Amino acid sequence: MNYQNENKYLFRVAQKAFKAKNMLNIESNIEATKNEPTINHYSFLTDVIFLKIANGVNSNNKFTYDVRNQVIMQMDFDEIRQFMYGCKEIYKTGKTDYKNFTDPNLTSSSSGNKKELTLGELNGNFFVNISSGNTKYSYNFTSYGFLSFIDTLECISDETERILYNYQRKNDYKIKFGGK
Repeated sequence: MNYQNENKYLFRVAQKAFKAKNMLNIESNIEATKNEPTINHYSFLTDVIFLKIANGVNSNNKFTYDVRNQVIMQMDFDEIRQFMYGCKEIYKTGKTDYKNFTDPNLTSSSSGNKKELTLGELNGNFFVNISSGNTKYSYNFTSYGFLSFIDTLECISDETERILYNYQRKNDYKIKFGGK
């Protein structure tokens, strides 16, 4: 367990960071919520996946990543899978219409501080772009690196889905046979 707040618990499933000039990080979790702290089962289970991008910084002859100012998008395993299909499409054809916003109700014409995830390709290099307001971050992959990234998206999506369903099944058992 890596996070706990009152009756909400976050259990990490998987995490993978891609590091270069910038760092692109995928962190998958299961969020479990209890209606009251005394019950021994969770009232609600869901998957929460964070796609984070941080700029690389050179300071004191050390290269680090500015995680304090990183842009974070919250998704679920289905959205990660859709992102993976967008990546496959741009890899095969050189173009894609894939876009994702932090909130499904947001569009490119919405107002507010939305975050937008897009993909790009130029001369055999592939880009994952995340923008938030005037802040724009991009992570660059070679073609083989992009294929590896696509495999990682699929693996994390599949594992998150599998773990979520296992947690749900075990939780249902507790509710039926051993819960208050």
